[in-house]
Amino acid sequence: MVIASRGAGRSRSPARGPSRSRSRRPIRCQGAIGTSVLSNFLSTVDYPAGKLVLRRNGRVRPEHSMPMWYLGDHFLLSHGTVNGLERMVFLVDTGGGDIGFTAPPATFEAAGIPIPPGGGLHPVTVDEVTLGSVIRRRVPGLSGAFPDWFEHGFGFRIGGLPTHEFFKPYALTFDFGRMRILVNTPR
Repeated sequence: MVIASRGAGRSRSPARGPSRSRSRRPIRCQGAIGTSVLSNFLSTVDYPAGKLVLRRNGRVRPEHSMPMWYLGDHFLLSHGTVNGLERMVFLVDTGGGDIGFTAPPATFEAAGIPIPPGGGLHPVTVDEVTLGSVIRRRVPGLSGAFPDWFEHGFGFRIGGLPTHEFFKPYALTFDFGRMRILVNTPR
């Protein structure tokens, strides 16, 4: 989990250089909080408000709710789709800078997303990415950023990784007590 605020410093994204807020002022990374810490709370990352809310107890009434699996010491998993493909396991990541999705080459290929030859990092646009019942269209992505070992390294296939830009319109709550990801659009 990366916490950032508007300030004088800059963080770097491999796809687009320095990260910037909508106001075009640089965003400065304030620190990182691991999933093992967040798992002790009902943790909400409210992207539009730019804040992290940690609660000991309570419930969130979500617009969207999906199962969550907590693997190892910090990997969060759920189900999603890419461009109408069959449902697959996604690794949920909130710290991906200016991108909203990455995946192994096999997912991009099956989804009809052309990847330039020769390896390396290449910006792509994914027509549709879902996480549970959350649907985002025209998601900025990056090919070549998905670590090779993630795809089959856990004993099952990880088909993709929605990240920071995918979640920006939402308040995203990780309910570790009920093992759910809860998503709301702040009003």
